[in-house]
Amino acid sequence: MADIALKAVPSYQVAPNEIDVVLTDDFVSDTQRAGVDLTAGQAVRYDPATGDWLLADATATAANNRVYGIVTRTAKAGEYVTAIQKGLLDGFDLSALSYGVSVFLSNTSGAIADAAGTTTLVLGKVVPVRSQTRGLPADKLFKVDINFGTPLAA
Repeated sequence: MADIALKAVPSYQVAPNEIDVVLTDDFVSDTQRAGVDLTAGQAVRYDPATGDWLLADATATAANNRVYGIVTRTAKAGEYVTAIQKGLLDGFDLSALSYGVSVFLSNTSGAIADAAGTTTLVLGKVVPVRSQTRGLPADKLFKVDINFGTPLAA
């Protein structure tokens, strides 16, 4: 299992180490206070006591793997930040992955991965998205489609 990083080199749509949200008809998000320092692209869950965002992971600890979504920007603890539960995200380095493959929650806190962790939690798929310029290859975007807190089969 390899964790998936953000793009380190800018593209025409996304600056390095940032996430761009592509609005879709099924877009779902929530904005809450960060309970810990968060980095753009990390998977988060609700703190059961405060409702703040905490890092999610796929370890066997049930509370940790109730993932809500992917945060869109870096935030310090106490700042408000949005997490995407359903929608298209650009900014991840998906170059080594094929179109249509699943993206999983990693055992590494907050990370997404190309294979399942201890608990299998599918966060979405790699999908092709074409720019308006004809003839260019499709970009690989992360279609987040999280079934809130429910482990799913790949």
